[in-house]
Amino acid sequence: MLAEQTRDEVFEASVRAQLELIEAALLKAAEADSDMVTEAAQHIIAAGGKRFRPLLVVLGSYLGPRAAENDVVKAAVVVELTHVASLYHDDVMDEARIRRGSVSANSRWGNTVAILVGDLLFARASDIVCDLGPEFVRLQARTFSRLVQGQIAETVGPSGMDPLDHYLRVVADKTGSLIATSALFGSKISGAAPNLQRIDQAREEVRRRAEAARSLLEPLPAGPARDALDDLCTTVVTRTA
Repeated sequence: MLAEQTRDEVFEASVRAQLELIEAALLKAAEADSDMVTEAAQHIIAAGGKRFRPLLVVLGSYLGPRAAENDVVKAAVVVELTHVASLYHDDVMDEARIRRGSVSANSRWGNTVAILVGDLLFARASDIVCDLGPEFVRLQARTFSRLVQGQIAETVGPSGMDPLDHYLRVVADKTGSLIATSALFGSKISGAAPNLQRIDQAREEVRRRAEAARSLLEPLPAGPARDALDDLCTTVVTRTA
């Protein structure tokens, strides 16, 4: 889990223990009134996954002086349920047959059930996030809005936009938004200092480093290669906006 050069065995054990609690809570949150719906709702969760978003919640919870373990688990469940629910919808739209090495839900139960199970998991995430307070509800709603708009943009295509700009926007909205929210949830629960919860400072640091990289290009001969590298410096900054 942690790079060898930065490994702290006590810290890693603590993180792993929290992830185990989150795994159990995910399956519990996906339980429904019927065995069939429960099986369908737990299908992707049970198939495994990196649990990258829950991990970010847990890591973010160490950035401040306090973090209620129950709240950390709830926040992690919210972001992972949101992610998993979106996968049910993705698989229907993409007509996917396999998900995480298993038969996709839409292949097994049909498109209608897969869509409705995704909706159920979104609803469960919305229910659980209410326990964390209005600020978390608002952040979750805005994140969900960006995720959906990213999915729509991917479906519609560039429509006159620069293809690279369009792709980066889709990635930022459909994937990056929930990743950022995961870390932010954890830091908020921990009571981290406000400056640690803000990403505008991170953007400014990216901008500064991009300008430093651009200055290194000045000695290079003019031409397409230098222009492409200069454009890359701009892209690195604008994709974080």
